[in-house]
This record gives sequence, structure tokens and C-alpha cells, in this order.
Amino acid sequence: MKGVFRLAASAYIVLICLIIINLFASPGGIIDYVELNEYKEKIEKNIYDLSDINGGLILDSDKLIHQSDEIKIQARELGWVEPNEGIIVVNGYARSKAGYSMGRLLSREQGIKERNYSNLIISMLAGLSFYIFAGFFRKQGI
Repeated sequence: MKGVFRLAASAYIVLICLIIINLFASPGGIIDYVELNEYKEKIEKNIYDLSDINGGLILDSDKLIHQSDEIKIQARELGWVEPNEGIIVVNGYARSKAGYSMGRLLSREQGIKERNYSNLIISMLAGLSFYIFAGFFRKQGI
């Protein structure tokens, strides 16, 4: 009868270990949840940055539509010149206006997670260890 109790207790330990390990280390576990929250924060920051860029571009487009001098200024910044004008190149001088980038592509590097049997193996080893040590201690009279 004690052998059945040892076997049932070992199965219970396997189940408890498997639940605890899967709670933390499995896909959808706590570690994966924390990584997903960090990814969410990166995406929200990217959306905020893109909203700022969008606001600036809307202001620039309004200037281009309503102010004719702004078109000339923008054209000169892009390198366009009037007839009978030349371009002066100064060594070591960079253009003052940088272009906009189209945002960052944020991909969550979540590869295809293969079925991992390590959690099950660890849990089975914990249950087997309990079964062996419980038998050993029973023989010792402890």
C-alpha cells in the first residue's frame, strides 16, 4: 500500500512541477508575457514618434499650399536653383535639414517555437527522484 502512496505522491509532484515550470517558461508564460509588454511599449513609442512626424509634415504641407515663398525655400533646400544661378559647394558643410524616415519596423522576433519536452522531462525527473528517495528513506526507517 505504501508503494501506491509513493507512486501517487510522485505523480502529484510531476504534475505540480510541470504546472510551475509551464507557468514561467512556456510560451504564454510569465516570461513571455513580460517580453510582450516590452514589445507593446516599443510599438506605442513608435506610434507616438510617427504622430509627431505626421504633425510636422501636415504643417509643412499647409505652408506649401498657402505660402508661395515657402515653395522656393523648400526647393532651394532640396538643391533646385533658378536659371542663371550656380551651386556653391563648401567642403565640410552638411545640409541643415535631414529628411524624415518612415518609422521603424518593429518585429517581435518570435520564431516558431517547437514543442519542447524539457519541461516534461524535468518534471518527470523530480517525480522519479521523489519516488526513489522515498523508497530509500522508507528502507532506512526514516
